[in-house]
Amino acid sequence: MSLSETDPGPASIPAGEPLCTLGDLAPGRSKGFRVEGEETPVLVFLVRPNNARDDEVYGYVNQCAHRSTPLDWVEGEFLDAESKTIVCATHGAVFRIEDGVCIEGPCPGKSLQAVSLEVRGGRIYVSTAPRYR
Repeated sequence: MSLSETDPGPASIPAGEPLCTLGDLAPGRSKGFRVEGEETPVLVFLVRPNNARDDEVYGYVNQCAHRSTPLDWVEGEFLDAESKTIVCATHGAVFRIEDGVCIEGPCPGKSLQAVSLEVRGGRIYVSTAPRYR
């Protein structure tokens, strides 16, 4: 079951606190979080590509560019079977990991909303408070 915007779910991670470490997010894996946003808590997720270099990690708001629904198939699972693309559980839209652009499905050319990240000392932080579109 996916978390929704209205589901209280886990506590929000406050600004300035790390989401996780790079070691918690192996290449080819994804992980979801609830973070303090500009106005309300925001569901976000991190992805490390299969061939991730050093501290390469991407973050997006957990909201499909097509219908604004959460993307994860099950909580924290956002990638296809080969961990090469992000796939929306609702409509099957396929997004590139590196830039969040839809390459297949109902919203070609539209993009996921990127989350600004910083990696410091092996820890991953959100550098700018996210918000829903």
